Amino acid sequence: MVPAQLRERPCWLCWKYVPNPDGKPRKVPLDPKSGGEASSTDPRTWGSIDEALTAYTRDTTLSGIGFTVSGEGLVGIDLDDCVDAEGQPNERAAALIREFSSYTERTPSGKGFRILIEGTKPKGAGCRKNSVVGGGGIEIYERGRYFTFTGDRTDGTPATIEARQEALDELCAKLWPPPPARPATTPSAYVAVADDRTLLDKARQAKNGAKFVALFDCGNTGGRGGDDSAADLALCNLLSFWCRGDDARIDRLFRQSALMRPKWDEPRGDRTYGAMTVDKAIAESSRTFGSSQKSGTIHAGGVTKPDGDEIPLGSNPGQRDPETGRLILSQKRTLPTAEVFVRQH
Repeated sequence: MVPAQLRERPCWLCWKYVPNPDGKPRKVPLDPKSGGEASSTDPRTWGSIDEALTAYTRDTTLSGIGFTVSGEGLVGIDLDDCVDAEGQPNERAAALIREFSSYTERTPSGKGFRILIEGTKPKGAGCRKNSVVGGGGIEIYERGRYFTFTGDRTDGTPATIEARQEALDELCAKLWPPPPARPATTPSAYVAVADDRTLLDKARQAKNGAKFVALFDCGNTGGRGGDDSAADLALCNLLSFWCRGDDARIDRLFRQSALMRPKWDEPRGDRTYGAMTVDKAIAESSRTFGSSQKSGTIHAGGVTKPDGDEIPLGSNPGQRDPETGRLILSQKRTLPTAEVFVRQH
């Protein structure tokens, strides 16, 4: 039985297993209307549940149906490889299933479970954490993702998708705890830039603006040895800085760049090449626009670095800070500031 909240949405597609020489088969999403490859970020390749079921019934090469999430308040929580020897969820997975008490089904492999809830991922929450439910991991997505749908509801769970914001906040706080508070520093002069055009102009006029222009405006991959994928990641690294890790904005701006090409929306398992590139860029970014100061101050315990960390008074100028890799110029200064960081990367 399909939960009413899902049945009403035009977010359905089909999928099938495709051999993968590098490991387990890929689950490739397909447009239920045309039969061509679908994208979890392109609504034109989705359809109604009736269209998906009709296509699945007609085409025996298909492996199943699925649905997409696109930031509309629906969250999917995958518990991977968490089935015990008796075919039941292990202790940790069972606890989470009870805690969320929302529609839960077994995944196609038979080795995991998927919980569907209404809610919004809290700021700072990641997408995947390994080795959480026994030997398996947890994946949590609310946009840019498609999920397979089996209808094999787990015994004792509701047939409806329930609102579970508090439980989601608690789980994400455990999986991705906020960083410790930093010592107070001079307030940042950062002001949010809401307009995309203004933000792009700032990026072009920055000290590393020539690099940004070459990638964004010209699609020049020469700086990456002609490697298109490396150029994509380099641009996403820059956009992650300017967009302060906002994955939706990074994706939106990349689509306006000269590097944009069909590959961006090509599926990679349950995701797309573009979504994976954006996630990698965010994971690699240790600084964002407006997040650091240009100089530090001395206090009793040491020197406050531009981002609020402390340099012990015994640190030696000319060496690299072991935590950040920045060059210590003196006990008062370190490099790089945010601008220098971007110029070097």
